[in-house]
Amino acid sequence: ERGSIDNLVARARHMAGHPQKGYYRESSLEKYAIFSPSGYRGIQDLVDRVIRQKGSCRALELCCGDGYAGRQLLDMYGQRIDYTGVDVVQPSHDVRWMNSSVDDFEPEGGYDLIISINGIIYGNNDLRNLFKYANALSRDGMIIPGGGGAWRGGCRGLRGTCRRCGGRS
Repeated sequence: ERGSIDNLVARARHMAGHPQKGYYRESSLEKYAIFSPSGYRGIQDLVDRVIRQKGSCRALELCCGDGYAGRQLLDMYGQRIDYTGVDVVQPSHDVRWMNSSVDDFEPEGGYDLIISINGIIYGNNDLRNLFKYANALSRDGMIIPGGGGAWRGGCRGLRGTCRRCGGRS
């Protein structure tokens, strides 16, 4: 049984103060060749995979900005993608949009992908929001974090972490 969001937040805070051997201690960038230097291409690959497996993909983008990414996904996949963008400002591109902040939006659940290209950081309670959105995923759903430039194929927001270009492109 999943705990309440507040219990998950409390547990995460406790674990942060009591580090254990594992992911953060023994990780290195060399182990993560699966990370695409172009966030957009990586997301496109994930959407392709979900559509191959399920026939369609339900995607939510947090802080969708002008709606550029959503419009690109809708143009590529048409009826096979159910895209919703969340932001406090109406996007200039034609996409389904919910007028809300990351903190106030209450996702209904069942999302295959929740995309957060510099989105979740605009909330006031990162842990609470992370668990709230994780609970809105479908059984095999994923939260996709990313940095600046990820939708346009650049790595500038990943300065120093992209093995291909060091964040210069």
